[in-house]
Amino acid sequence: MPQERTRKIVVTGILGAITIFLGLTRLGLIPWLSGASLTIMHIPVIIGAVLEGPVVGLAIGLIFGVFSLINASMPNGVTDPLFLNPLISILPRIFIGPAAWLVWSGLKKRPIV
Repeated sequence: MPQERTRKIVVTGILGAITIFLGLTRLGLIPWLSGASLTIMHIPVIIGAVLEGPVVGLAIGLIFGVFSLINASMPNGVTDPLFLNPLISILPRIFIGPAAWLVWSGLKKRPIV
């Protein structure tokens, strides 16, 4: 039991650090039209949720959401003022992990064709 908890903490730390790295270096934010950004920062969130469950995905999603809020505070385009609201910038990103875990759990139950 303690090994499982330690593993979850380690996976959360590693994938959280990857998310922070992608956010700080802006490698995870790909510039697009009108100053908006496409992102690959959701990938560590999904990997964490699939490997260790919805709580780990939720924690990494929180880090992703905070970086979305920080990115919106440095205006680059027309859509940035919308993301200054934490309900828009943080809340949906928190639920990426649990949603990915639910989809993964549902797919595991289905027989392979």
